[in-house]
Amino acid sequence: MTIQVSVIDSSVINTVDIIVSDTLKIATLTAAPYNYTWTNIAAGIYSIKAVATNSLGHSQTSGVVKITVGKPTEVRLEAENAVLHGTGVSIVNDNTASNNKYVYLATSDSSATITWTIPHVPSAGSYPITFGYQAPFGPKEQYININGVRSDTIALNASTTWQERTIYVNLLPDTNTVQISMWWGWMYVDYLAVPVAIGTSVPKNPLTPLSYSLSQNYPNPFNPTTTINFSLKNTSVVKLTVYNLLGQKIATLVNGQKAAGNYSVPFNAARYSSGVYFYRLETSEFTAQKKMVLLK
Repeated sequence: MTIQVSVIDSSVINTVDIIVSDTLKIATLTAAPYNYTWTNIAAGIYSIKAVATNSLGHSQTSGVVKITVGKPTEVRLEAENAVLHGTGVSIVNDNTASNNKYVYLATSDSSATITWTIPHVPSAGSYPITFGYQAPFGPKEQYININGVRSDTIALNASTTWQERTIYVNLLPDTNTVQISMWWGWMYVDYLAVPVAIGTSVPKNPLTPLSYSLSQNYPNPFNPTTTINFSLKNTSVVKLTVYNLLGQKIATLVNGQKAAGNYSVPFNAARYSSGVYFYRLETSEFTAQKKMVLLK
């Protein structure tokens, strides 16, 4: 991807810095044209800005441009664990569904809702969210409410198998709510999938850890969900991956830059068989691996 920066200044420009996600400087340009080709970009959502400094030492900062590269690694927020409201809303056991359960919306009453909490949005902007669903009674359109305000409708194709539908919504910094409410009703909702960067919790306390660490998952053994905690003493590019006994990577839970702090990341193994698995945390300064047991 090529980033092009235009600068208007009456003084000589000494440098143009290109900053990603507020803290990562990926280039310092010293001569026009101020173009930079960014390569080997991991899938994710990035905020990009430029800071130009002139010969007098004065700086000016561009507006922020938000980009999505590939399909970001996602975390599923199960519908049965969301806040359910209204008559005709029930949880159904089904081994074809994520986590073996889904929510049946047997109503067209607009007061029937499913509400998910998005725990951490780093900055205001447009983000992809994905609904897992079935619409066995025909095509549907439902309302989408963000932070209690109607923002969109979502069109869902008729289907008797599990499908996904992705839309972009505008979110505010920090905690947000996403709600689906009935217009045409009568459908099944399995989960809301959101980018890991906004769907996992961030520092559980404001104190910066003194060291890197990777904790034992809890519960362990587990079926099918567990939580992995880790700590970062510095802002780092982080990978948290899961491997099977053969050393094959089966899931990437985190892949991107994280601020210093303590983190909790859920892992849903509903689609995997019982057995021993390993999870590995990697940064430029720290690597650790632990074992966990899936027991169904």
